[in-house]
This record gives sequence, C-alpha cells and structure tokens, in this order.
Amino acid sequence: MIPPWHALERARLNTCEPDLGGWISHPAETASALAYLVVAGILWTRYRGRDQMLPIRFLPAIISSIGIVSLLFHASFRATFQRLDLGVIPLLTGYLLAAALVHRKHIARSQLRSLTAIFAALGAAAPQLHVSLGFAFVASQGLAVLWLWRGILTAETQPNARRARWLLVSGTVLLTFDHAGIGCLGNGMEHFLQPHVAWHLLSAASIYFLYHTEHQLELRWCKQPTRLDDRTYLRSQP
Repeated sequence: MIPPWHALERARLNTCEPDLGGWISHPAETASALAYLVVAGILWTRYRGRDQMLPIRFLPAIISSIGIVSLLFHASFRATFQRLDLGVIPLLTGYLLAAALVHRKHIARSQLRSLTAIFAALGAAAPQLHVSLGFAFVASQGLAVLWLWRGILTAETQPNARRARWLLVSGTVLLTFDHAGIGCLGNGMEHFLQPHVAWHLLSAASIYFLYHTEHQLELRWCKQPTRLDDRTYLRSQP
C-alpha cells in the first residue's frame, strides 16, 4: 500500500540517511525523534506538580508537538512536513526568548504571552518563505536566548545552562555536517546511525537542561508581585 504522502513533494534539503520505500522513509531519524517525546514525558512527570503557577508549565506540551511533527516529517520526508517541522520549533524558542527578555527586565511579565505569540508566528512564517530562512530564524532565537542568559544566571543555574549550551552547539554542528553530506555512515549503518540521529538525541537532552534552567529562573517570579504596571515595574528594577 502506497503511503498517502508519497503524492507530496519530497523535501529538498537532504540528509545523510537515504530514502526507503514504504511508510517510513528515514527509520533512524524517525526513531531518534522519539527522544523529544521522552524528554517531554520526563519533564511533565517531574514538574507538573510544582510548576502549576509558572508559565513554563506549557512547555512539555510544546516539546511533545515538536516530537510528533518531527516523527511525521522524517517518516514521510516531504517538503510540507519539513516546513511544519521548522515552523513548530519557534513555539519553544520564542517562549524562551520572550522569557529571557522578562528576566533581563527589558519587558514586563504581563507582555510575556503576547511577545511569545509574535515570535512564534514569525518563526512559523519563516520556513513557508524558504526552508533556510526557517533554520536561520530558529538559530537566531536560540543564540539570542543564550546571550541574554549570560547576565542573569546564578551559581545555581549556570551548570544546567552550560550543559544545554554545549549539547545544543555540538548537535548543531552535527546537523550542519549532516545536511552538507559530511560524516555520513555507510556499510550497513545507513539506517542505524547518522549525524542527524545524534542531533535529535543531543538537542532533546539540551531541551531538558534548558527547561530546568528556565524553571529555576521563573521560581524567582513567585517572590514578586503578579500584577504589575509595566512602567512602574521597569522603573523599580535595579
């Protein structure tokens, strides 16, 4: 039986893993994308009770959506799902960027949701214009978060942020190699291990530490008033 998505345009940006016929085009990449769902499950189990009053409580659902769309894209390897795959990631990076601006006191907490929505909408639109633009938008958001965190991390939050940074940077290098056709494995390893597989595993692990860092940062909000006038709030901060 021919999968329904075979009638769609194939993704233009290749990876090291060659296509297979049938329902799963790239089995190694598809299987490794389950790492996002595993991380989402761990975070939901660990933090659902303690994060009910924090905005970050929605991130496990967002991470799950990233994993589900990634599974769909790598199973089908179709251009439509590739754009969708890139378009859903800014839900995560957009939130982290908006939250980092709050932590740095550039905006008030009352603007967090609206700014997250703007970042997510722009990020979703970028890959519809061009796939490379989608990659660039996500990468720029991630770099902006890491840069903004530099001025607010404490001794408690620095270790997790450092782990997240190195996992993400290492994974991004491997992802770049994969799309450039560098370091591709053959001799029976085509559908078992490729740089893209390592990217999924490393980025999923990075998300765990990103969440833990943001969780620690947001706990400080519990000690501050919840209803704030933006100008009063910004003016009162050191």
